[in-house]
Amino acid sequence: MSKAGKRVKSGSGQGGAKWEQPLLAATFDEESWKANVTFVVGEKPEDYTWIDILGATIAAGSRRLFSVISKEQLEAEVKELGNPKGKKPKEVPQHFEVCEPCKIHLDNGEEIPLPLLARLIKFKLLAIKANDLKRRETEKKVSLVEGNGSNC
Repeated sequence: MSKAGKRVKSGSGQGGAKWEQPLLAATFDEESWKANVTFVVGEKPEDYTWIDILGATIAAGSRRLFSVISKEQLEAEVKELGNPKGKKPKEVPQHFEVCEPCKIHLDNGEEIPLPLLARLIKFKLLAIKANDLKRRETEKKVSLVEGNGSNC
């Protein structure tokens, strides 16, 4: 079988793509994991100074239960994961195929259409959730190891 036959095609992003239905069906909120999504938007130019400080604080890791999603961050991730022939990182987030049709729009100098942007944001939120669940599992294992170590 040729290489092209094995590659998963993402479609045009207009619907019917193989990646689209699983992404749309993916559950974000669960009983064991609840999210609080807040939009922080400035009204005056000086508001953006405070927004930048908030973003830097979160990025520094001092607020580990907070995450930031920005347009620049989404575009960088699309450029990294959106090339089907490009080299991907070791671990790619689930549903990363949504980045392929987004990259086509960015490469053409266009804005990402709103329905596709909504799917991209859901992809990012699901990736944040997966990372948080992984972090919780690691913390749980560490606390179990530390708890067993003190009993010896």
